Amino acid sequence: MQTVFSHIIQKRYSQSYEDIATDSLAYILNTHESARNGFMTLLRSFIPDLPYLHFRTQMAEGSIRPDMWGYDGSETYIYVENKFWAGLTKKQPVAYLNELAEYPHQSLLLMVVPGAREQTMIAELLRKLKESDLEFTRTTNIMNGIIWCVKMRIGPWLALTSWPRLIEILETSSENDPVSENDLALLSSLCDAADIDKFIPFNANDLNNQLTPSLILQLVQIIQDVVEKGVREHLMDQEGLTGTYIFEKYGKYIHLGDSNKVGIWFGLDYKLWKTYGISPLWMRFSTTEFGRAYEVGPLLETWVQDKHFLSKENDGSIVIALNIEAGSDKDQVIAGIIDQFRELSHLFSSLNDCHEKVKNNG
Repeated sequence: MQTVFSHIIQKRYSQSYEDIATDSLAYILNTHESARNGFMTLLRSFIPDLPYLHFRTQMAEGSIRPDMWGYDGSETYIYVENKFWAGLTKKQPVAYLNELAEYPHQSLLLMVVPGAREQTMIAELLRKLKESDLEFTRTTNIMNGIIWCVKMRIGPWLALTSWPRLIEILETSSENDPVSENDLALLSSLCDAADIDKFIPFNANDLNNQLTPSLILQLVQIIQDVVEKGVREHLMDQEGLTGTYIFEKYGKYIHLGDSNKVGIWFGLDYKLWKTYGISPLWMRFSTTEFGRAYEVGPLLETWVQDKHFLSKENDGSIVIALNIEAGSDKDQVIAGIIDQFRELSHLFSSLNDCHEKVKNNG
């Protein structure tokens, strides 16, 4: 729903969606008892004895700065991290969970994201937890309005919801409070204005930022260097294959494996990057005899687990995000991607074994 509020935000403050949404949510919770009651019901599904909280925003604690705090007196119980399309920072969620674990009572880190980002954020959170060796227990008892949650061994809960789900909960609890309903409608319009598919007015800093084209050119060079290194090490080959150079993507077709080869498109896919986040670099397995998506699909689903993000596209193809280690130099990035291809080559050796058995039996 477009409103004058969302129009102004989109036109003038499109770079500050998260801050404005966070301040708006805190205002609604602190001002409207009906909305706060709905939010407290959600939070108490994790912490039944949770006191009646108040909320404040953008406060630092040590080296972290959660978007919103839920506190009672001097005691903090909840961090709420509100996201639209920005990626997780280096400290999220691990440093936040470690900080919450220092409190003597039960605590929660609640992530709020757009509806379209639910599954990719789950994959990203799982990857971060795995990288930090933080142990957790999954729960199948998902609370109303919560998409995903885990109980950390160090103490806190980590949970994920979306803006539409959260606003619906607050609206339900505010049915007899027209002022609260009106404020929630404005917050909802702000979330709609942050839709990634809508045209966002250009920011002068973005247009003048030379780091953006530099990043793209670096990624293109990484793709070329990975393929050259993979061919030199006899991990992959490009015999008879070409590349893809269109406005939506840049990449190369490769064969991976020794005898019974699997074909992969590897490269920079702008649409996948925009749709899922996670990574700019992707692998695609088509349903053709080249990509063998139906054949390799079960192996890939076992391989990715919590390490990679995998999606099955409408045409049946399988796409997987390649992990790029933030803060690494060029050689380390290339080596990390080569290692992922090497794991896949080993994984596909079972296809080779099956092929040989069929050939010998025949």
